[in-house]
Amino acid sequence: SGAITGNGNSISVDTEGSASTDDLNQADFSGSAVSGSVFYLKAFNDGRTVVIKDGISGTGEFLASSDFSLDNGQDVIAFAAFYGLTNNYEVSRSDNL
Repeated sequence: SGAITGNGNSISVDTEGSASTDDLNQADFSGSAVSGSVFYLKAFNDGRTVVIKDGISGTGEFLASSDFSLDNGQDVIAFAAFYGLTNNYEVSRSDNL
């Protein structure tokens, strides 16, 4: 579906249906326990690629410097989900081969 719901500040993401690659367009961090948080996304499986898509419109869209591929278990990207706002703002990324 291209979306996840935040349930903590560190989430390992995988492709839908174990596909070789999948786009992640949105993350909903508006819940009372996670709203206003910084959260980290990392790859769940080295053999599959999750592409964090920049600027796909909708609630929970990622506002990043560009798309980012989580294609290694050591890759990580951080976002801030500010209380009362619907977008996720990139804080940092680390592309580790």
